[in-house]
Amino acid sequence: MIRPGRRRTARPEPAGSPAQTGMLTTHADRPPLEPLFTKAFIVLWFVGFFQEVSFAVMVHLPGYLQDLGATEARIGLVYSTGAVVALALRPAMGRIIDQWGRRRVMLAGGLLLSASSAAYIPLTTFGPAVFVVRAVHASVEITLFTTLLAFTADIVPASRRAQGLAIFGISGLLPIGLGSVLGDVVLGTGGFDQVFAIAAALALVSWTLAWWLPAIAAVDPRRERHRGFAGVVRQRDLGPVWLITLAFALAMTIPFTYFRTFVDATGIGSVGLYFGVYATAAIVVRLVASRSVDRAGARRVVVPSVAAIVIQFFVLAAASGPAAIVVAGVLGGVGHGLIFPVLSAMLANRASPEERGTAFAVFSGLFDVVTLVGAPVVGILIETAGYSTSFVSVAVVVAACAAVFVMWDRSAQLSVGT
Repeated sequence: MIRPGRRRTARPEPAGSPAQTGMLTTHADRPPLEPLFTKAFIVLWFVGFFQEVSFAVMVHLPGYLQDLGATEARIGLVYSTGAVVALALRPAMGRIIDQWGRRRVMLAGGLLLSASSAAYIPLTTFGPAVFVVRAVHASVEITLFTTLLAFTADIVPASRRAQGLAIFGISGLLPIGLGSVLGDVVLGTGGFDQVFAIAAALALVSWTLAWWLPAIAAVDPRRERHRGFAGVVRQRDLGPVWLITLAFALAMTIPFTYFRTFVDATGIGSVGLYFGVYATAAIVVRLVASRSVDRAGARRVVVPSVAAIVIQFFVLAAASGPAAIVVAGVLGGVGHGLIFPVLSAMLANRASPEERGTAFAVFSGLFDVVTLVGAPVVGILIETAGYSTSFVSVAVVVAACAAVFVMWDRSAQLSVGT
């Protein structure tokens, strides 16, 4: 077993560090806190914020597609096509993020985001052009999101990585509500063309701010050779991270996909009630507990986070009134608020710096996999067995994955350290 103080080859942090093993350290062993709120971090936070608001106003895109003559089935096909294209581009995306440089990707992607957002405006009928525009827009969205995660992991101190990722993640949580409300306001006085114009303008604001970012993580001939997408996927101590990420992706995707129909079918609560409480709880827990996450260790945080998410589904399965929706929203938000930065930090700590962008490309790709496979399977289960049975089934799957993760992660850490 590796001793605390030794370093793995080509890894920036000790293999026995709390961020990797989940073990607690004494006060005497802890290094002094490095600054978190640097100029680069603050600029990146606002770059991410304006990008995410631009993404969030696109929640109204299905209404526009309906106006063009698309049925619900065709709208689903448009989104699936975009997800498939984004998945297919993942290997190249990761290599570009790693070797071209984060800042260059942010600048090029910002312009493409603005252009692809505005490209919906001239569409007048539902046809092949809709699929092309959506595929480009979805690919740019996921590329920028992946780059933001890798960039954040680069610029925050390793000793405060989970805290930094948690605080940065608020830039993505706030726009969930702001973007949808902004779209509602614009549609109340204008039309979809104005929504797309605002999305394009917000992307340009983000692009302008990105010029202030430092040029880091570009190609360095002295770095270790990049193993490629498959090599990162097969890295032994990342296997448990992929598993628990799939479980979290399933737990997050199902409410975002089916809560609207759950409310319609049961008449319990409202979409705004659940997601409003959910986002608020996620933000509050990150503000209150983010600093403690790095000290506690990854595995110690993953287990209670997953427990909160699992209990949420049992509450939803037995829900009979709005109070249950509030409780479920709090549990889901707390679980999400803690587990996402923890998983991101585990990934950043275990991936070598030259492969960090590729690792985050795999990470974000797992959410698309769940959208393409997990969501339809749960949809079929809802149609055949109902919401209560489906929610309980999701809870059981997530809990089982968490149990396997704990055992697998401990074994993987021991094998890597030998």
